[in-house]
Order: sequence, then C-alpha cells, then structure tokens
Amino acid sequence: MKAYLAKNFMGVFAYDENGRLIEKMLFPPSSEEIAERMTVRSPEEGQLISKLKDYQVDRSPGNKGEKMLSEQSRNLALKFKWVKSSAEYNKLLSSVNVMITKKKMSKTKYDRILMQAIGMLDEDDRVINVLTERLREWYGLYFPEAERLVSNHEKFAELVLEGTRDGLEDKTLSKLANGTAGMDFSDDDIKQMQNTARSIKALMFSRREIERYVEGLSIKVAPNMTALAGPLLMSRLLVLAGGLGRMARMPSSSIQLLGAEKALFRHLKGQGKAPKYGILFSHPLVQKAPKDKKGKVARLLSAKLSLAAKTDFFSKEDHGKELKEKLEKQVKASV
Repeated sequence: MKAYLAKNFMGVFAYDENGRLIEKMLFPPSSEEIAERMTVRSPEEGQLISKLKDYQVDRSPGNKGEKMLSEQSRNLALKFKWVKSSAEYNKLLSSVNVMITKKKMSKTKYDRILMQAIGMLDEDDRVINVLTERLREWYGLYFPEAERLVSNHEKFAELVLEGTRDGLEDKTLSKLANGTAGMDFSDDDIKQMQNTARSIKALMFSRREIERYVEGLSIKVAPNMTALAGPLLMSRLLVLAGGLGRMARMPSSSIQLLGAEKALFRHLKGQGKAPKYGILFSHPLVQKAPKDKKGKVARLLSAKLSLAAKTDFFSKEDHGKELKEKLEKQVKASV
C-alpha cells in the first residue's frame, strides 16, 4: 500500500491511493510556531511517518496527497476545529506568510555583506588618495623637495608626523632641509598637517583590516571564484553582477564584459569597437598575455568563472584548485 504525504501550514497529512485521509498531525495554531515548522522538517513529519509503517510513503513534490490537501485544507481546518471560522483561517494564513517572509529576509546573505565590504574598501582608497594629495600640496609649501622625493603615501604621512624639517631621521632629507626653498611654518601649521597625516594613517589601517576581512569572507562566500580570480577581483565582479545568485545565472559572455558596459553601449551606437573585457583586464593571466591574445584569455577566464559561480551558488562544493589548474593549462595552450 502507498501513502502520499502532504504538508501545509495547518499540519502534516497522509492520503491513501484512493484520496482518503488516513493519518494527520496538526501544528499548534500559532503563526510563529507554524512558520518555524514550515521552514524546517517538523517533528510532526517524523511522528506521522512512524505511524505509516505498513505503507510505502511518497513525499515527492506535487504528489496526490498534496493535491487533495490543497482542495480540502479549509474544510479540514474547520472539521478538526483547528480554527473557529473561515475568517480566523484567513487571518492565520496571512500571518504565517508574513512570518515566513521575514525569516527568509533575515537569513544571512554573505555575498551581500562581501559586496558592502569591497565597496567600503574602494571608498577608503578614494578618500586616502584625496587626503594624501591635499596633504602633499600643503606640505609642499613647507618642504617641496621632500614632497617630490617621497612617493609612497604611507611613508609620506609618516614623514609629516615627524614634525619640523629640522632633524629628520632620513639623512638625504635632512641635507635637503638645510637648503630648502619652502616657507617657514609655525608650530600650529605643522600640528594641523600632522592631524591630517594621523587621519590618513588611521584610514590606511582600516583599509588593511577590511582587505583582510574581504580575503577571509570571499573564501566562505565563493571559494571556486576566489581561487580563479582572487578575493578582491571576485568581490568586485559580484558587485557588478548584483550578487552571487545573479552571477551564477549569467552567461560567460556577460561575465567577460562586466565593467565594460559604457564601452559596449558606445559600440552598440556605432561609436567604437566592441570591448573584449571589463575588469577582467586586471587579472594576472590577462595582463601577462600578448596584446592580440588578451581577449581570448579573458574569454577562457570568464567561461571558468561562470562554471565556478554556478558551483559556488548551487552545489557549494570547493573545486577551486582543480578549476584553476585547468584554466592555466588552457591559457598556456592558447598563447
């Protein structure tokens, strides 16, 4: 004998091959408890199955039992006095749907968190560059020779934090300070420059911490894509695609052109050549490829990224090492 198992917000039910209800387990008429039971396997399911030892239980979606329950649900709720009226049934059904929607929305989506983190990293870069350029112009009035000599932003901020140009630790800068063409600054002028330098150093520290966080989170979100593209490029691809789910459904040709949308629109208007790649241009394999092969390498990379995105989103299995090895062999053979 066969039993068809069906579940809805009212409980778990079993029907025989003739569509007759043979067993039932009702949920408590509480929207919170029902929502919890609808999102996981409820204990009532296990209890009902244990009662059907003499039956072959069919739990497949869309089975005969589900169709019967769909037609009879309201009448059964009134018959078993699970609710007092149709109005109460409607109210409870609406409340359960709201609770289930809230649970789905509150579920942690780490790709969204990663997208915000990479956005913050890029904003840190922008602000650091703007502040450093402004500080360079400011300090250039005081010690122009040092401003031109120290190109590294962090070392430049540290130079400003040393204070006056007299008695600098660096011997080369110390010699230049003796014959500088710069203005004389007051202690307060130097103090204000140092405050800006401290802000820049703090932003640099914040940037390093966010980058470390992105590297760790990217492996958790998309290990296969991270293995192929690296954490930073992978995260920026997710931002451009709109999330891991959207990227998993993208054809490889669309992934190849992420970041080249403006160039593509210009081409469609007849105002330029068709782009061969977007931000994939920054990938080491594309960078190292000969100029006439860069487009082909980008195409191979996007095809593997498409497969990696699908694996990360649907199966969540880590085949990153294998995918990377295959990609490197294909690129080597093509160039």
